[in-house]
Amino acid sequence: MTSPITRVLIDTMGVLYVDDTDLYIMDECIKSEYDLWYETQDATTSWGKLLLATGGALKPEKCFYYLVDYEWQDDGTWEYATLDNTMPPITVPLTNGAAAEIKHLPADTPKKTLGIWTNPAGKCTKQLAVIIQVIKTWND
Repeated sequence: MTSPITRVLIDTMGVLYVDDTDLYIMDECIKSEYDLWYETQDATTSWGKLLLATGGALKPEKCFYYLVDYEWQDDGTWEYATLDNTMPPITVPLTNGAAAEIKHLPADTPKKTLGIWTNPAGKCTKQLAVIIQVIKTWND
């Protein structure tokens, strides 16, 4: 995407949903999968500790993340890379001082965040199915 203020091109590298908040990891300095993991974990830990400091807490069962990377094909096209089990898990801080792992989802897996079914791959099949069902319900 392009920043509306600076007109700088921004690559979305990761999307993290933590308890009613979408955190996007966008950084021009990310050079490797590990850098992406580190930035994502750092953002998650910071957000979780901020919530703990204000009396809130993350619920691991309501948290998940996508790590987005691309595999370039010989013909110049790309596919989403499968990053499952290639890096440490992302964790959220808990009230007892421990940390809990959260789910790592493939880029094309839709999840409901802030009322809308989305995924980094941009597939809107699930959201369209939900809208169609709502229309049918209202028509009935």
